[in-house]
Amino acid sequence: MVNATMLIEWLREMDREGGSSTLPIVRIAMNEPLFDWMSLSACTDCGCPGLDIGQDHDCRYRTDGPEGLHAQVFTKAGYVEFHLDRVDACRNLAAHGVADTRLPEGASGGAVIGLLVGAILGGGKGALVGSVAGGLAGAGVGASIPRAPRVMTEFRVLLANRTRFTRSLGGAWPLVPHRV
Repeated sequence: MVNATMLIEWLREMDREGGSSTLPIVRIAMNEPLFDWMSLSACTDCGCPGLDIGQDHDCRYRTDGPEGLHAQVFTKAGYVEFHLDRVDACRNLAAHGVADTRLPEGASGGAVIGLLVGAILGGGKGALVGSVAGGLAGAGVGASIPRAPRVMTEFRVLLANRTRFTRSLGGAWPLVPHRV
C-alpha cells in the first residue's frame, strides 16, 4: 500500500526529473484501495484555493520540506490530482505566489505596458500611475497561470511500472518512476 509519504517522495523525484519545465501530477481514483487515504492529515485549503481547473475543492498538506502537497479534488469525477507546490501556501502565501505561478512575469510585463501607455497618455505622472496600475493588473493575471505545463500520471500506471521494476531488482523500490 502506498501512503502519503511515499507519494510525496515520488512527486519529488518526478519534479527533479522534469526540472522546472513541467508540473508532475499523480491522479488517484477516490476508491483506490492501494492508496492509504488515512495517511493524509485533515484537509484544509488554508484560505488559498488553487487555480480553477474544474476541481470541487482543494486540500493542502504540509511536508517535511519547504514544499506543500496540493490535492485538487474532483468529487463528481471520482479522483484526486496531487502535485507538489514549490512553496507551501499554508506557510508562506506570498512566496507561494511567486514560486508556483507566473505572478512575477505578469507584474513586470504589466508594469512595462502600463508605463508606456501612461507616458504616452499622461507624461511623467501618467507613466508612474500606469506602471503601478499595469503591475497590479499583470500580477493578477500572472497569479492565475501555473508555473509549468501539467504532466499527468495515473496512479495505477505509476504503481504498475514501479512494481514491475521492483520485481526485477529483487524487491527494492526504484527512486525514479517510469512513465508510459
